[in-house]
Amino acid sequence: MDNQEKRFALYNNRWLSRMAKRRRVWEHCGSGPGLATKHTFFRGHGMKWWYIVLFSALACLLSCSRRGGGGTRTYASWTGGLIKHYGTYVPANSGVVIVVSKRPKALLEYVVTSDEGEVLIDSRDGPAVSVFHAWCIYWDNESQLLWVFNSDIGSFVWVRQDDAEYDVLYLADNKGFINMLPDAIFSTLHPSFQKRYAHRDYSSGADSNDIVRPGSREENAIQPD
Repeated sequence: MDNQEKRFALYNNRWLSRMAKRRRVWEHCGSGPGLATKHTFFRGHGMKWWYIVLFSALACLLSCSRRGGGGTRTYASWTGGLIKHYGTYVPANSGVVIVVSKRPKALLEYVVTSDEGEVLIDSRDGPAVSVFHAWCIYWDNESQLLWVFNSDIGSFVWVRQDDAEYDVLYLADNKGFINMLPDAIFSTLHPSFQKRYAHRDYSSGADSNDIVRPGSREENAIQPD
C-alpha cells in the first residue's frame, strides 16, 4: 500500500469516527436525518417539549378545580354579595336559593329558585357566559337584583317585573341601573368603563327604566367639563 492509499484510509477512518459520534448525539437528542423514529422521538428535546405541554394542561386543570369546586359546597345563612365560586348559596331571610355551577361547553350556569322550588332565574334564559373569561355574580338581598359580570360580554342585571318574573337588562340600554351597580362589580370593570359609568352625562342618558336607588354613585361622579 503506497503513501497515498494510507492517507486515504486514515482520512476515511477519521470521517467514519466523526459520523459515529454525530449519530450517537442525534440518537440521544431524538433528532437528525431519519433518526426521529418512535423510539427516539420522546427522548432529548422532544421529551422536554411534551413535559411542557403536560405541565401546562395539569396547571389549567388545577386552576379550574380550585376556582370551581364542582358546585358541591353550600353557603348557608349567606348574607348576600359577591359570588366568584361554584356552590349553593342560601341568602338569609331572602326566600331564595342560588346554585352556581359549570355546564357543558364551559358555560356558567346559575339558577335562582324560591323556597318552594319555583325557578325564578335560569341562566339558560339569558346571555351565555363563558367560564374561560373573568366572571362574577352579585346578589342584592335588599333589592332582590342579580347582577352578572363577564369580561367578554359585559354586565347585565336580572330585574323582577310586575308579573313577578325576572327579565335581563343590559347596562348599555338601561343606564339608570349604572348608579345602582354594586361596588364589588364596579371594581372589576376596566378603568375605561369605570370612568365612563361614573360620568354624570352618561348615566343620566335615555333609559327605558326609571329605577334609581338613593345614595347611588352619583355623589362621586365626575362632573362634565
